[in-house]
Amino acid sequence: MQAEPPSLTRPSFFETKGCSEEGVLELVGFNASDYIEGKGLRSLDRNTKIAMAATSLALGKSGLSEEQRRKVGMVLGTMFGSMTSISDFNLESIQNGPLSVSPMLFPNTVINSPTSQVNIRFGLSGLSATLSSCNTSSLDALGYACQMIQTGMADALLAGGSEELCSLSYHALDRFKLLGTAEEDHPPPAEGAAILLLEEFDHAVRRGSPILAEIRGQANTFAPDQKTDSQNALQRSIEASLAEAGLHAQDINQFFSSVSGFPWQRRLTSALVARLLPNAKTMRKDLQRYLGESFGALGSLTLAAALGPLNDQVSNANGPEHILLGGVGYFGNASALVLTRSQTWGEA
Repeated sequence: MQAEPPSLTRPSFFETKGCSEEGVLELVGFNASDYIEGKGLRSLDRNTKIAMAATSLALGKSGLSEEQRRKVGMVLGTMFGSMTSISDFNLESIQNGPLSVSPMLFPNTVINSPTSQVNIRFGLSGLSATLSSCNTSSLDALGYACQMIQTGMADALLAGGSEELCSLSYHALDRFKLLGTAEEDHPPPAEGAAILLLEEFDHAVRRGSPILAEIRGQANTFAPDQKTDSQNALQRSIEASLAEAGLHAQDINQFFSSVSGFPWQRRLTSALVARLLPNAKTMRKDLQRYLGESFGALGSLTLAAALGPLNDQVSNANGPEHILLGGVGYFGNASALVLTRSQTWGEA
């Protein structure tokens, strides 16, 4: 993460005609070939390339051998997949008939395409899954990966989220008056990916891997009526994740709002955290300036921030830190994840 928040820019690869003139947090100058070796990138959509780039960086830092990598799987969360690929494919079929559409482009329209392409590119043959649960997608992907490791389905999994900026999501935010700047209540549209390697504790110790944190608990719930149930749904998720972690609310040192949702949902989240987690320092505005509205990827991006330079500024030097991430999404999905960070593990 940069020392200074990135500057908002006008989108460079799609039109915003008819929308509010607001900036975005774009991966300016992103070139997949800077991160990924080999051919075959041209036919891939932007979201897949972003996920591949993050995976390449994660594998590069993992310390896994080639043989170990082949046994690793992938769990990816995404809210939209590639909306550009889906809409372009459908539009071509509607306008010019189904025979006019290239079959080479169809794989990009499937929501699990980025996950599958990552597996193929890096030779991952373990468990593979894609979760799409609105804004909580990557938090839920991390929780699902933990469950698979706990139940013995895998020793190690790559997990996280990825999203691309595109014209359709930009226009949708504008239509619902959710475009804004990093200084306002509406975070700017953003893109990005964060992929982390999760593994069973003894598995990490055996191979001498530095341990950044331990995921202690995760839970997700749903609010059928967002207006009346959002706060209750998030409270249930927080309480369930704390129970699984064996911690109490007063044990939490920091809370990271990792799901944007509507402005009124974020206000409910802030009020709930103030009441439920009395000792937690809340991190939201700072992250908003860095991460924006990155939809389903925001959870894993927030986790990366919680483990990185931003959190070093507020770390607890007196012992392990207990951190909670969570929030409520646009359609009532609520998720929470509890982790413990130790300086001793980081030095392992």
